Amino acid sequence: MAANGDVWSITKAKAKTVASSASLLKKGKKTPVGPERDKGKSGYYMHYHTNPLSKSKGHSFYGTPS
Repeated sequence: MAANGDVWSITKAKAKTVASSASLLKKGKKTPVGPERDKGKSGYYMHYHTNPLSKSKGHSFYGTPS
């Protein structure tokens, strides 16, 4: 994620951990942005972003294949 890449995890918890690890420390915590799904776009997956969003263009997606 730090290199603007995307990462896939099977669980929500693991995706959050990946995004947290790539986030900057703010007020003693690394808190990612999300989870979210791009609004109004079908076929998109739930994901997290780094915090702040400007740190990375990557996504930490999660879920299982359908």
